[in-house]
Amino acid sequence: MPLQARFQEHDPRLYNVNRDLAHNFKEMLELTAARLEDGTWPELDEFLNKNEVTLDDLGEACASFCTYVASAATDKQATMLEGLTNSGWFECKVGAQAGYLAVLGTVLAGVAHRGIREATLDDDGPALKVGDLVAAGDECLRAIRTSRWRRFCFSVKKRISGVVSAIRGK
Repeated sequence: MPLQARFQEHDPRLYNVNRDLAHNFKEMLELTAARLEDGTWPELDEFLNKNEVTLDDLGEACASFCTYVASAATDKQATMLEGLTNSGWFECKVGAQAGYLAVLGTVLAGVAHRGIREATLDDDGPALKVGDLVAAGDECLRAIRTSRWRRFCFSVKKRISGVVSAIRGK
């Protein structure tokens, strides 16, 4: 078992930077891109071919998702929906979005499985407190499922809000 730390005496959670999603997301995104390029999932490749999704389409989805993830550090006021919209995610082919997220999901599932196993001692671990993670996943799903007209309304509202803020000097 790798080295782990407990940051407070009465906090039973064990921390290891090598399991932290934020610290390892770059590598996870690189692995996702490599798996898509190598075509390691035959059923997904069949789906992508049927829907005429090219490697270029997957590359665009990959680039916009990476931009979206990076925006969490550069634009701390933006919501998930704003980040996805600003990154160009919604301009990508839907099939490319689905393919990218499917492969990213397999990478995340593997990381979560290993990390939860390592961080659990005597039946006490992070898997027993996943409510916040599930809620964040639900928020992201809502953002991704937002219809075009709602995204358009959101975009117009954001622009108007920006103009009003500029006029007020904020």
